[in-house]
Amino acid sequence: MRIPWTLTQLFFASVLLANSPNGACYEKTGQGENQPFQEATLRGRLLEMDCIIKPIYTKEVAAYLKSYLSYGFKDSEQLLGKSVLYFPIFEHYLQLYDLPEELKYLPMIESRLRPYAVSTAGAAGLWQFMPRTARQYGLKINSYVDERKDPYRSSEAAVKHLAKLYKRFGSWELALAAYNCGSTKMSSVIRLAHTTDFWKLRKYLPRETRSYVPRLIAATYFATYYRLYGLKPVYPDFEQQWTRTTLVFHSVSFREISKTTGASVNSIRQLNPGYKRSFIPTNPEGYFLVLPEPAMQAFRERQNSKYGTKFAAAGQPPSEDYFKSNYVVLAGDSIESLARLYNCSVENILRWNNLHSRELLYRQELVLYHLKKGNRKERA
Repeated sequence: MRIPWTLTQLFFASVLLANSPNGACYEKTGQGENQPFQEATLRGRLLEMDCIIKPIYTKEVAAYLKSYLSYGFKDSEQLLGKSVLYFPIFEHYLQLYDLPEELKYLPMIESRLRPYAVSTAGAAGLWQFMPRTARQYGLKINSYVDERKDPYRSSEAAVKHLAKLYKRFGSWELALAAYNCGSTKMSSVIRLAHTTDFWKLRKYLPRETRSYVPRLIAATYFATYYRLYGLKPVYPDFEQQWTRTTLVFHSVSFREISKTTGASVNSIRQLNPGYKRSFIPTNPEGYFLVLPEPAMQAFRERQNSKYGTKFAAAGQPPSEDYFKSNYVVLAGDSIESLARLYNCSVENILRWNNLHSRELLYRQELVLYHLKKGNRKERA
């Protein structure tokens, strides 16, 4: 897995920590002044914070905190801004698979929330999947797409992988270490060390894996308490945040989409990093396309005009007793939960929206039908 913080950075962070009075971190004030933030206060807050692993304050954790909160604060503010794009996607799948929400911080240390990130070992995407592991979880990698870089596809695969590792090893410390170094390596280290205590066996792990849990502790603290240090997220353009998702069945280039919708090719590319050639190939099951919300309606009209009502967002109402509504998928929504909410069947939702699978994506727009109020009473 890719390690964004190099050993050199860690060394300088350690030096800074050692030279700070009382080992203090610094809190940035609105006037741009640095006020000492005592280590005892930071340590106490860290030990009490909610975390999927037991928070432990060590010099290593403190050094990573320095990277986030002090000399690396400009990069940290960029990182916080990106979270508005990706955290809701992570939360969506974590809720669907009933895993702890704190796992959303993992891509912060894997890729610094950069979907195009590629390591020297060949791991790619937000979650830094190696090709073999990616294919095990159904991610496509070919000349047109690399779904390791797709925020939606890769996030679901990562959540499935993490769930499997946790089931195998029984603790998040070991599961996270296995995510980094591989489950086979993790099992051999457990046998060698004769313990399942991460802090006792970590000396037998590869160098980068030893620091994996401390880095997650630091990232969790940073993401939870950054406001106390005066850090302000640098958010991306609004059109990157205000998006909708739809299915595309026929091949289309980003240039064609741009011409139809007015969205820039660069914006489309940023929202759809899984496509290698700024081109969506034909897929009978559909590929997902993310666009700024104002551009989505124009794209749908183009698709319906070119390919007919077969690929429209939805067909006609079931009968005059129903009315149509548009619904945007929220984090944690499943097609089964929406069927219960709208008192319809899963098959209805699939048919109304031309869906070939039960998969829903965060901010995907659906057409759903309600019984009219008067008819509800008559049928009650």
